[in-house]
Amino acid sequence: MNVGIEEKEYDIIEELSKIEGEEKSKVLKELMELGRIMLAIRRYEEGKFSLGKAAEIAGVSLSEFMDLLSEFGIKSRISYEEYLEGFENLKEVWYLSFQCGLQ
Repeated sequence: MNVGIEEKEYDIIEELSKIEGEEKSKVLKELMELGRIMLAIRRYEEGKFSLGKAAEIAGVSLSEFMDLLSEFGIKSRISYEEYLEGFENLKEVWYLSFQCGLQ
């Protein structure tokens, strides 16, 4: 796959590559990963992504994403009722897996 980028973005990638002593492809991959996380955080904060969708876009688990929100000082928009509902669902899944011997 080929992706076009502007010269100024390429220059940043090249400069970071030199500073870190890494291949440009590795620098670009890290920038993409960090960009996914920051985009997901921003969209969640704006109310455009749900918690689950933001975690999916960021490429992390729900608990990891909630930790990221905390690190950035962003309050979760999940209501207490939604939290309790999720907790009840988790208990049900755990109970079913225990009954089936999947523990």
